Formats: sequence, structure tokens, C-alpha cells
Amino acid sequence: MMAMQQYRLLRNNIESGPYSFEELVRLQLKAYDLVWSEGKSASWKYPCEFEELVAYAPVAEDDLYSTVHHHENSSWPRSQLGTYTRKYVSVILPAREITSGATDEGVFSANVTESLESQLSHQNHSEKQGNRIYIAGALILLLSFGIYFGTSGKRSQQKNNESRDNIVPEMASMVANMPGNNNSDNNLFTIPPNPVLEFASLKRHLTIVKSDYSVGLFGGISGLKLSVTNTSAKPLQDVVVAIDFIQKNQVIHHTENLLIGSIQPSQTITIAVPESKYGVAIRTRIIGINGLGTVIEY
Repeated sequence: MMAMQQYRLLRNNIESGPYSFEELVRLQLKAYDLVWSEGKSASWKYPCEFEELVAYAPVAEDDLYSTVHHHENSSWPRSQLGTYTRKYVSVILPAREITSGATDEGVFSANVTESLESQLSHQNHSEKQGNRIYIAGALILLLSFGIYFGTSGKRSQQKNNESRDNIVPEMASMVANMPGNNNSDNNLFTIPPNPVLEFASLKRHLTIVKSDYSVGLFGGISGLKLSVTNTSAKPLQDVVVAIDFIQKNQVIHHTENLLIGSIQPSQTITIAVPESKYGVAIRTRIIGINGLGTVIEY
């Protein structure tokens, strides 16, 4: 009877499993989980990279860490950077008042005077003598009103001009002293590095190919070699490969950690795995790159 396919899950840098296909799907896979297929995988992969899991997992970006962390400022639109934006304040100045009081009063006074004079010209001489006092009083009163309104209108306009002249410098000073109004470029928003994402991104550029190996009658593995390839465009340092020796009951007996000091771009390095008296199968994992991942002391 064919054994059911088993999977292991690496979520938030914590490994769990093994799980059957149904158990793995019930965990609600996330885009940036890493999955290991027992007996099939050469490296950890995103769920969407497994044909049988595509329908149950969101699609991950091609290289999440490079997308988030390695874009230079020159390749990003200036509108997306946290650059300062000058704040503008609308200044509503008082409307300029048109003081026509003096003119209106002057015209009104002239019209009244002409009307009174035309009426008085038709009256008798005696009536003119008696009404001259009243006419003079009316003229004086009208002239007084005209002078008063004309002077008050000019004073009001002068006050408005003074208020406008005072408001504009004050508002300009307030705008200039706002905390966000400075020409420094030191406020650019930068995303802090995330070691977990960086390690996951680098690990995708390493592939491991196992050679044929011998299994003893009572267990034990010998003749195993691993070919590790760097598919990225940058050299990788301190690559740590973990080899799990698995017993018949699917329990890990022990783990060997092998260190590769440096792998250049597109370079393949073959390493021999020490023989073991235990285990009937092996599993390989990348647990360290450039000082990231699991800390190993040698």
C-alpha cells in the first residue's frame, strides 16, 4: 500500500509537522509559509509552488524581501517616499469696503439745496426773509452729516488696511514656523530590516541535490554527497546545511550540520556527508545564510 504523502510546515520561523495533505490544507496556508514535501523536496518552498497546493494558498510575490527592502530611492517615485509636503494655509482677508458715504452725502446735500432754492424762488419776498434761518440751519445740518459720514468712512477704511497689513505677516510667520515646514531630507521614511524575511528570501536562491547513498541492513547511511548551488547574483557566506538522519519510525535520530564558507553566484559546491550508523533516510535543510537563521557554533 502506497504511503500517504507527508508535509512539514515552517511558519514564523517555527517548524511543525509532519502533516497529511488534508491536515495541511486545514491549517489555512498563508502566502509566505514554507512547506517541505517528505521525500520530494530539495528545499523549502512557498505553498503556491506546489502543484497540489496551488488551489489552497495565496500567491506569493517572486521575491518579497527584495521588493520590500532593496529598492533604492532612485527607483521609487518621489510621491511614495515619506518626503515633506509644504502645507499651505488659506488666508481670508477682510473684503475691502468701498466707502461712498461722503460722495452720497455730498450729492444728497447738493440735491436738497437745489430743491430748496427752487422752491424758495417762487415764494414771496416776505416768506424768504422768514425762512432763511431755517434754510441755513438745514444746510448746516446736512453739511455736518456729510462731513461726519465721510470722515468715519475714511477712518474705517484706514483701520481695515491696517488690520490687513498686520494679519498677512502674522499668518506668514505662523505658516513658516509650522513643525512640518523645513527643507531637511532627514525625515525620509525607512523600513527597518527584517531578519526572518531576509533569511527566507536568501534561502530561495539555494538548491540542494542529493546523490545516491547506501543504507545498511540494520540501518546506517554512507556514500552521501550534497551539491549546493547558489542561483542568485550575489555571493552567499556561511551557508549552514542541516542533514536529519531519520529512523524507520519516522523519528529523527540525530542531525549533522555542515558549514560552507562561501558560494559565489551560479557556483555549485559538492560536500561529502559523514557516514552514520543510524538512520534509513535523510532530509536536508538550509538553516543559516550570511549569519541569519539558526545560530550554529563551530
